[in-house]
Amino acid sequence: MQEWLLTEVGGSSIQTAQRDASGRFWFTPGLVRETDRPIALACPGLIRSGSVLYATNLGWPDQADPREELGLQTISLVENDVVAASLGESLLRSTTRPERDLFYVSLGTGVGSAQVLGGIASDLNLGHRFVGGTIYCSGCRSVGCLNAYLCSSHLPTPLAEHDQVFVAQTLARAFQSMSLNEQFLLVLGGGMVRCYPKLISLVQEQIANPVEMTAAPALAKSAAYAGLDYLSRLQRSKLCCNEVYLNQ
Repeated sequence: MQEWLLTEVGGSSIQTAQRDASGRFWFTPGLVRETDRPIALACPGLIRSGSVLYATNLGWPDQADPREELGLQTISLVENDVVAASLGESLLRSTTRPERDLFYVSLGTGVGSAQVLGGIASDLNLGHRFVGGTIYCSGCRSVGCLNAYLCSSHLPTPLAEHDQVFVAQTLARAFQSMSLNEQFLLVLGGGMVRCYPKLISLVQEQIANPVEMTAAPALAKSAAYAGLDYLSRLQRSKLCCNEVYLNQ
C-alpha cells in the first residue's frame, strides 16, 4: 500500500513529509503532487466535513475547500494543524500511540493551541482567550485576545529580551487563567519559539507545569507530520476492516 503524503500548510510556508520503506521521514518544501498517493492535510482553521473555516492566516475565504485552494483533485484527510501537531508531540514522546497527556502551544504567524488527553487530541482555544486591551484580532474578529498580542505581525522583529519577557508573561497569564491540570506537560513550538528558545525558560518561570521545546526534528515544520501519519494509519486500518467485513 502506498504511503500517504503528509502536507502541512501554514501562514509562511508549505511542507510535505513522506515516510520511506524503512520508516524514516523525509521533508520536502512545498506541495508534492503525486496523483496515485493519498494526501493528509494539516492547516489552520476550523475543520468541518472537509471544509476549512476562517483560515485567515492563509488568505482563504471564510469557508474554503482546501482542494480548490491548493489545486488538488482529492484530499483524503484534513485536520487542524495545531491539533495534528499536538498529537504528533505526544507520539514523539511515546511509542506507537499518543500516550503522553500534554498541552501544546504554537507561537508564530498566530497563536495555536491544542491538548492531548487519553490519546485524543482536541482544540484548546487558548489563542483567542481574552487578556485585555483593545488590539484587534483578524482571527476571532474581536479585541484583546492572546492572539492579537502575540501573533508575529503585532510584535517587533527581532524580539529584544524585554519583548521575549512580554511574550512569556502574556502567554503564561492566559494559560494560568484556564486553570488547567498542573501535572501535564506544556510543549511550546512554532517559528517564534525556535528562533527564541529562551522563551521555554521564561515561561517555565511563570507557571507550575513542566515546559518543553517541541520534539519535532529541526527539518520539520512542526510535529504535525507525525500526527497526520498516525491518523492516516488509523483511517487505513478502518478501511481494511470495512473491506474484510464487506467481503464476508
